[in-house]
Amino acid sequence: MAGDRSIRLANVSKSFVARGETFTALDGVSLDCEPGSFTALIGPSGCGKSTLLRLALGLDQPDTGEIRIGGLTPKQATASGDTGVAFQDAALLPWRSVEANIALPLDVIGKPRAAFADRISELIQLVGLRGFETSLPGELSGGMRQRASIAR
Repeated sequence: MAGDRSIRLANVSKSFVARGETFTALDGVSLDCEPGSFTALIGPSGCGKSTLLRLALGLDQPDTGEIRIGGLTPKQATASGDTGVAFQDAALLPWRSVEANIALPLDVIGKPRAAFADRISELIQLVGLRGFETSLPGELSGGMRQRASIAR
């Protein structure tokens, strides 16, 4: 994603079937987020904010429309390490240490964890979890779990 860091959605739609009925979460949404800008998705519960984010991360596919992250598809941007997400809950794996949870994306894409040991250590320091590298999520406060999730 070297130069272009924009996020662009063009005429994106997504529907779900629930209890035999079709529910339209997004209908023809277009959005341009320029590099360096801050964008807030604000609206009532159920209006499609999380759906839009899931589509932009490549966790789900739109029914129609196109999404580009720095000129790449969401899956390409995720695979290249250009996107990340901090969920509302910490979403840590309870059997993995702080360090192992932070390394999870590397494990998923088959990158050797040892090659990124210094970066993992930097991230742990950055979020203020030095000394808790081997702690399990259940041994951390809620705020510490959230910071581990952000580092991941």
